[in-house]
This record gives sequence, structure tokens and C-alpha cells, in this order.
Amino acid sequence: MPGTIIGLRGFPFRYGMYKDTAWNGVFSKVNHLLFFGLGKKILDQPHLHGDGLNQSMARIRDTIGETISENKKYMRAVRNAASHRMTRLERIGVRKMMSRYWENSSPFAIDLVGAVIRQGGFVEKMHNIDWLHSPALPATMTRLIFKYERFVSLMEDPSHMAVPTLDVDLAWHTHQLNPPSYMKYIVNKTRQYVDHDDKVAETALNNAFAWTSKTYEKKYGDKYSECTCWYCEATRESHTSLSSRIFSSKGKEAKLHDNAESDPKRFNHISAHNAVRPTDDPKYTAEAQVQADALEAAYQKACERATKKGSTPPKRNDYYWSSAYG
Repeated sequence: MPGTIIGLRGFPFRYGMYKDTAWNGVFSKVNHLLFFGLGKKILDQPHLHGDGLNQSMARIRDTIGETISENKKYMRAVRNAASHRMTRLERIGVRKMMSRYWENSSPFAIDLVGAVIRQGGFVEKMHNIDWLHSPALPATMTRLIFKYERFVSLMEDPSHMAVPTLDVDLAWHTHQLNPPSYMKYIVNKTRQYVDHDDKVAETALNNAFAWTSKTYEKKYGDKYSECTCWYCEATRESHTSLSSRIFSSKGKEAKLHDNAESDPKRFNHISAHNAVRPTDDPKYTAEAQVQADALEAAYQKACERATKKGSTPPKRNDYYWSSAYG
């Protein structure tokens, strides 16, 4: 079952010198929960498709919940024990497995169709940047790998989500093509397994990008996003203090704007291909509106600042807002 191959910390049963002693006891019970007849019962139910998917999964969740709480005989067989009550870790295992299916029409652990659509957005942006045909490609690759290493260090903080720019994300995607190497590196650096989450609510992604930019610049003294589109300018404006503006290197900032030409697609923008917009959640809609208003205010300040300095204000465009969310 999806979600039951790796342990609670995201590692397989055995990784190097690490052995997840709780893995078998937790996740074997999740699979046994379906094996002793409940799985067939669920499969025999009439299925809903399309817009009814969430209701169908909610019904499956209720069926599992009723079995766990009411069918004591069945649960004793599942647990191979005298007690029918699941332990805390076993309950976590059930939730971990079920979480793979919310808003997911695929029998796999992720919605593969939606994932391909979202990855297509990333591929298109890489094609537009066209680093592959750049005469400075070796220097570009060296620079983005260096920036990726710094980015990984930000992921040591488990309380925040770090969001990559396009150059960092290219290194991240490429690194994951070698899973053993990626796992060894990421675990050694962050003391946890970091998955490249394929579906992130857009409001959460925006907040996390602002945090990443601010933290990166504070830790390393370099700008995180070199893009000068309206969104990146507004994000920088929202977390840049007045004192830092006064004492920052004007020459470096001027050079950044001079090189930006008029096409933000050529620069290192936020990599937002995994952003999704829930359309049926009033709370999300309200939060998104509050965030949009704050972004608009920051954008206007960025324009005012550019005008005072005699620079060209960032032009509003649709580069950030992708049309393919799966």
C-alpha cells in the first residue's frame, strides 16, 4: 500500500547503518488491516469518479475507521494479539497511508497525470532559459550546484519549507535521478529525508518562498532570487528593512537591474511548478486574497522605490502564474 514502504522518518526499513525498528510493527499492521477481508470489502463498493472522488475516499476512510473502532474480532486478527486496540504508531501508519489518496484519483501514491502536467511547467521554463546552449554553461552549472548546496543547508530546519529557484530546482531534480546518492547526501546534511513535495498549496508556497529568500540572504549575504519580475521584486520588498536598503551595495543592485533586460523568463525566478490551487475551499480563497493584497502592496512599494532611484519599475506580467496545475 502507498505510504507503507518507508518508515515514519521517511527512510526504508534499512538504510546504511540505520535500521527502523518500528517499521515492521507499524506498517505491516496497515497492510494486514486490508488483507484480512477489509480490502475486498472496499473494492466491492461502487466507485465514484471525477468530482465524486473525495466523497469516495471519505467513505473508504469511514469504512476503515468503523472497522478499527467496532470490529474487535477482526482487529485482533489484524494485530495478531489479544488486544484489538491499535497503538499510537499503528494509527499514525494508517493516517500516513490514507494521506496518499486525498485528492488523488490514481491507485498509486501520487496522481501521476497531475504530476506530469506540473513537471511540464518546469521543463518549459528550463527550455525558455536555454542554459543548454549558453557558452557560459560550465560556469552556470558550477554556480547552481554551489547554490543548491546552500539551499540544502536551509532544509535542516524542519519547521519551515524551503522553496527553490529555477537554478536550484534543476540541481535538485538532477540529484534525485540517483536515489542512493541523493538519500545519502540529504540525510547526512539535514538529518532527515527530504521529499520533493509534488503538490503544495499556492499560499503556502508563497509564504515559504518569502521565508527562504529572507533566510538565505541573512545567512549568506547574497540575493536568493536574481529575477526582477514584479513578484520577486515584491517578495524582496516585503522582507527587506530600511537600514539594509540604505547600506546595501547600490552598484550590485544596479547591475542586477541593468542585466535583467525586460524578460524575467531569463533569470532565476521561483520554481513554482508544484503549486496547486484548491478551488472548493472558502478558507483557502480568503487566505489567498489576503496574501494577494499584501503582495500587491509590496509590489507598489517596489515600483515607488525603483522610480525614486530612476530605475524602471518591474512590469507586471503573467510569468509567475502558471496555467497548468493538474
